[in-house]
Amino acid sequence: MAASAAHGRIVSTVKSSLRKIAATLASLTWRDFSGSARARVAELLLDVFACAAEGRRADPYPDFIPGSDGDASLWFADTTRDPSHAALVNGTLAHHAELDDGNPRASLHGGVTIIPAALAVAETTGATGEALLAAIASGYSAAVACGRPLKNGIETHRLHAPSMVGCFGAAAAAARLFDADEDIMTGALALAGTLMPLGPFESFTRGASVKDLYGGYPAYIGVQAALLSRSGVHGPDELFESKRDGVGAFLGHAATPAFELDLDEVMHVELKPWSACRSVHATLTALEKLLPITVPITSVHVETYAFAAELSRDADA
Repeated sequence: MAASAAHGRIVSTVKSSLRKIAATLASLTWRDFSGSARARVAELLLDVFACAAEGRRADPYPDFIPGSDGDASLWFADTTRDPSHAALVNGTLAHHAELDDGNPRASLHGGVTIIPAALAVAETTGATGEALLAAIASGYSAAVACGRPLKNGIETHRLHAPSMVGCFGAAAAAARLFDADEDIMTGALALAGTLMPLGPFESFTRGASVKDLYGGYPAYIGVQAALLSRSGVHGPDELFESKRDGVGAFLGHAATPAFELDLDEVMHVELKPWSACRSVHATLTALEKLLPITVPITSVHVETYAFAAELSRDADA
């Protein structure tokens, strides 16, 4: 394995990148993460609970409680479900207000995919707090390691990257809490990539309510992938090596890029100041600063990145 461990980063450029990532994920401990990263995980936990509380206040899905009885709690509700469906409901609820955290390096909303999956499995297995936190940190690292090389290809096809790459993070977090070894972790990541949804952006631009599931469904897939791998179901280890079809098709025609597992990935996570897609945050902040001005404003010219502008045109059509 060609690798570098400098500054908490482990880089693999050899074949079967997924297995190399999985081997590291299965062996990490809480102490392998920096003090800053460990503190950041606690902040991200608080943030996603705040997002879920706002979603519950809006009460968009009073009857949205699929699944069988289990030991995993539905947040802000006096009921429990099996871990995969608890992750589905909690992630969907937390995504409703569009306040969830983001990582532009892989276009990831880890708070509503990784954390619901980790908490549901931790509650079911009776994991320690340290094991839970390590699983969450590992999930963020895994999601970006697997998702960052796919980002451009996913967006080229006008798909919603967070609903897709979040599956890898949720699977990694869940598998760790099931005490996965390298083989089971590899299987969980491969299954997450095999089963991940194709989230069309039309749900976003047309205001379809299924968009909320773009938070919860990857969490559900991640838990299911971990459970299936434990039971002996395996996905293809070389998921990223073939570019003819499947996940590898999003890599494009260039040589397979290095897959980088950053143990400080949570430090790249941004918290939203506004209940909206980050494409309009700068505009909203500017408008907020204009509020004390009493002179008439006849027009406002807004610039944003090309992908966001294209989505805006579609939404206005």
